[in-house]
Amino acid sequence: MREFNLRNNIGEEYRLNSLDNFFHSPEGLGFQRDAVYQKLGSRYKIVRDGFRQKPISGQIMFKSDERASAYNRYLKFKNFLQEIPLVLVYRIPGGEFNMDVVPNVVEKTEINSSLGMNVGIELMPLSMWYKTVRKEADSTSVSIESDSVNESPCCLRFSGVVKSNANLIWTQTVDGKTVMTGTLLGVTIAATDMVYVRSDVDPYAIYKIPSGGTSASLYEKSDFSTKRFPYIYKGTNVFTVTGATYIDVRGHLLYETV
Repeated sequence: MREFNLRNNIGEEYRLNSLDNFFHSPEGLGFQRDAVYQKLGSRYKIVRDGFRQKPISGQIMFKSDERASAYNRYLKFKNFLQEIPLVLVYRIPGGEFNMDVVPNVVEKTEINSSLGMNVGIELMPLSMWYKTVRKEADSTSVSIESDSVNESPCCLRFSGVVKSNANLIWTQTVDGKTVMTGTLLGVTIAATDMVYVRSDVDPYAIYKIPSGGTSASLYEKSDFSTKRFPYIYKGTNVFTVTGATYIDVRGHLLYETV
């Protein structure tokens, strides 16, 4: 049984599987490949590969009954849509997947059915489909499993490290192979400072937040010869921070289609 919901920018959730307002005939749940090919004799080589998310469209039936009219239910939905961006939540037997969207088209009509008003809607994707993951531990490392072939941005944060004008190191392995090593050079960190290394923001960021304090950038202290910024890759991802007593990794596993 599949289920669609929308969540707006102020945290309100709108169920799209209710008998009062039912989303049906969905289209655009897949993707379109956007690749550049070069002909080599009788064969073609992929020069650049990519894809585009397709707009998601469908119909919402707003029902009229003794409790409320279809017009009133549509008005409530219209007000809900104003708080953008939205998150489309798609629940299927394989799990819960999200996509950041904005309403692109809403085809307002009059009552056009014996049940009520059937309204067309098109949602423009702002992201790929994603599944939210998080692992934390009172330890120097955590492990996250991913079944996505897409490198997925994440936030690595940790505390308990004590440094006084010394180097701080973090690493990541995937299926036992080191894929990232990051270093801060000559930093001073208190045990209560929370350090953040983030590839899930633009621009990427490295900073610390003291207990009860404000954030202070550490980006200029990073070793620019290292990759520094973590991503979640397909397989078993192990994130390790030397000297940490707490570590937390959270991110979005990205999918072209679900």
